[in-house]
Amino acid sequence: MKIVKIRTLLVAGIAGGAGYVLGTKAGQTRYAELKVQADKLRAQADRLARSPQVRETVANVADKVKETAEKLPDQVADVVTKVTDSATGATSGSAPGSGDPATPEPSPTTSAPATAAPDPDALEGDGPPRSAG
Repeated sequence: MKIVKIRTLLVAGIAGGAGYVLGTKAGQTRYAELKVQADKLRAQADRLARSPQVRETVANVADKVKETAEKLPDQVADVVTKVTDSATGATSGSAPGSGDPATPEPSPTTSAPATAAPDPDALEGDGPPRSAG
């Protein structure tokens, strides 16, 4: 009876190991295929965002939204204007500060305050326990 159990466990172990190896190889192949597709999509999205037609449309929509925002209360209009400026800058294809007039410069009042990195010794449960030594 013990030999049957050992034989069953051995066969199951070998089958599991073979399945793991074959599944890993198939997973790597599929991952490579997905990565190629994602790279192609990313390139297409980049070309679309840099397209003059898309930039012009975004600028036109942003102008319309800003015109409409003037009818809103000041606080709401300010937020809407900032969002439209951000959308216009996202399609301009250049970084802030590059001198492109379509890209708004971040103002000191709208940028997030700089914060220091957290002390790794103060974090609990993040990573393996540290040895005293």
